[in-house]
Amino acid sequence: MSTGLLSRVNKSIKEWPWFVDWKWVMVLAFLSLSSYFFAVYPCFLGSYVYKVLPLIKPCQWGKLIAIYMAGIALSHIVIHFTLIGTRFLFKMDQPIEFKPHMLWPAILVGFCEAGLYPTAWIIKQPDFIAIWLIIKTAGQWDYWKDRKIGRMRFNMFLIGNALMIGFGYIIYKLIKIWVLP
Repeated sequence: MSTGLLSRVNKSIKEWPWFVDWKWVMVLAFLSLSSYFFAVYPCFLGSYVYKVLPLIKPCQWGKLIAIYMAGIALSHIVIHFTLIGTRFLFKMDQPIEFKPHMLWPAILVGFCEAGLYPTAWIIKQPDFIAIWLIIKTAGQWDYWKDRKIGRMRFNMFLIGNALMIGFGYIIYKLIKIWVLP
């Protein structure tokens, strides 16, 4: 393959609207593989963690970790592609310059949310989710001031958050069914 053709292929991949940073894909692959490992070997952690938190039995910790990791990976994949599709549905398909350093803050917030939302339900503090969303909304208020595009961005924000809350609740229910006493 010639260098000119390779550079054109690389350029078209980066302009492709479904583009994701390869490091993000690696993190999701790691979470998925780790999830599989803990699902297959739930007793891997043994009684070490049980001594710290006796609420969960020793062989249940592997299941707990597997559910969290799989939930984080799956929620990220579904929400990412749903929001990209929503951009086209809302006709917001103007060129976007994807730069990995611009995507990582949102990715890291998503990872935190995917762990925090089910945990809020587990510890019976779902009010945390409402407080978190208020803080998150206030931080992006200026981003939505443009009447047409701003409203569409706000709707995408709501869709993404609704999906994340839904995934968080599903993760919580799975943990409640398979892990919690």
